[in-house]
Amino acid sequence: MASVSLGSPAVIKAAASASRPPVMRVVPVKLHLAFRLGLLSLLLVATMAGLLGYQPSFVTRAVADEPAKGSACVMEANGGQTTCTCVSTEDGKTKDLAATLSASASVLQLVCESTFTFAPDEAGKQVCPVETTDLQTCVGNGGSKTSIDVTSLLTGNTEGIKWEAVTRETQGTTKKLSIPPANLPYTGQRFAVGCLDSGKTTTKCKLTVTIE
Repeated sequence: MASVSLGSPAVIKAAASASRPPVMRVVPVKLHLAFRLGLLSLLLVATMAGLLGYQPSFVTRAVADEPAKGSACVMEANGGQTTCTCVSTEDGKTKDLAATLSASASVLQLVCESTFTFAPDEAGKQVCPVETTDLQTCVGNGGSKTSIDVTSLLTGNTEGIKWEAVTRETQGTTKKLSIPPANLPYTGQRFAVGCLDSGKTTTKCKLTVTIE
């Protein structure tokens, strides 16, 4: 009968350990799978929310971080300021924009791109009545004055509240209006401003602003 050598216990243990697959090889696979499942879950949430007309906060922040490619109003990701941009369109139609000034969003900036100019012309404290359709008719001087003082819509000491010019490298006009929470009206108010073409004869964008 042939003899069988079983070997020492240490040799058997080492051989068993060598044939056992490393545990660490499985971990990256599990992590990768979990990451993919997480992305899939976010995609499903965003898709369902879009169908229901609701935009999740993480989607809103992502959109806010993207620069406006057309005429649009975008609130900064951290809140506080809303920037509305008016750009030229191929069809030449007036673009209607809307923004809100409130305690949580107390700064409004309007960017009139290219050769556009801000309306009303005599900005300062002037804005247009909300029902104004042709902003070129909204003027702040002369006997046919149609603009209004924005401070007439507010409360408290409004002496320092006015449109301020913002310096930018590109062409166009940029104005900023800041309203401290203490000066917000007790009831909602609205006004309009916008951008005209270089000849100041055509309204390119009308921005309707709600103060609440």
